[in-house]
Amino acid sequence: VVFHGITLTIEAGTTVKFNQGRGLNIEGGKLHVNGTVTDSVLMLPNHNGDETWNWSGIVVSSVINPGDLLIEYLFMQRAVYGIRVISSRNIVIRNSHIHANFFIGVSLINSSDCLVENNRITDNFLGLEIFASDPGNQSANNVVRGNVFSNQTTNINIQNNNHGSCPNNTVEENIIRDGLHGIWLFNSSQGGSGHAHIRRNIIMNNGSTNDGFGIYAAMDSTVISNNIFWRNTTAAAITGSVANVFTNNSIFENRRGLNIRNNTQTTTISDNTFTGNRTWAVNFLEGIDVTI
Repeated sequence: VVFHGITLTIEAGTTVKFNQGRGLNIEGGKLHVNGTVTDSVLMLPNHNGDETWNWSGIVVSSVINPGDLLIEYLFMQRAVYGIRVISSRNIVIRNSHIHANFFIGVSLINSSDCLVENNRITDNFLGLEIFASDPGNQSANNVVRGNVFSNQTTNINIQNNNHGSCPNNTVEENIIRDGLHGIWLFNSSQGGSGHAHIRRNIIMNNGSTNDGFGIYAAMDSTVISNNIFWRNTTAAAITGSVANVFTNNSIFENRRGLNIRNNTQTTTISDNTFTGNRTWAVNFLEGIDVTI
């Protein structure tokens, strides 16, 4: 446990092994993981022989100042949760490989102004979540950029719960592939408008035989622009939300293209290219004031 006023620095080339039920908790303190491109820091379970249990993972809480928590060139695997950031700000996770964790690779819970950049987040049950719980809580202004995601269920989940709010998050220039869902944006109980920007991503091979989406957008004021949707079961769905924009995307060789679903309102679809989608390009199930 790293409390307020304490700094833990882990230098390049260090291997840290955790016993079962143990992890690394940053409770207001500072953590600097200083791996390099040629010499990562490793965090692994302390297995003997054929053991398969998971260590607990990294939990960060109440860290707010820029520079207090920086993780670079970390390889971590086989935790219950990879990196959980709770009620914090200005967290930087960069150039790392977060792999094969039991639940979620990276969680940003009621946390804002964080940067997740140039990582590989692979083979976790869920890749990355941005989550706001309860009234007055926010996960805002986070940037997810330049990463590779390939996970078992949802690669990126952005969700409001019980009137929490997730405004102004940006997901850009990532490769998002091989999950059941690529990106899932959802107001679970009438949370605030998202104003999320989803742009310049390659979103490919998401979905199962009959189900799954490249992006599922059920959060108001989402702008989805300049993405490539390739070989997904359904490239994109917009549902139960208002004032979304879907523009300048390439929707190529998906089973289904763009689906306008229940109670979609005041949405603009413009300047997209639909090519080689097998079932339909655009399907209107229900929409009010939708412009294409």
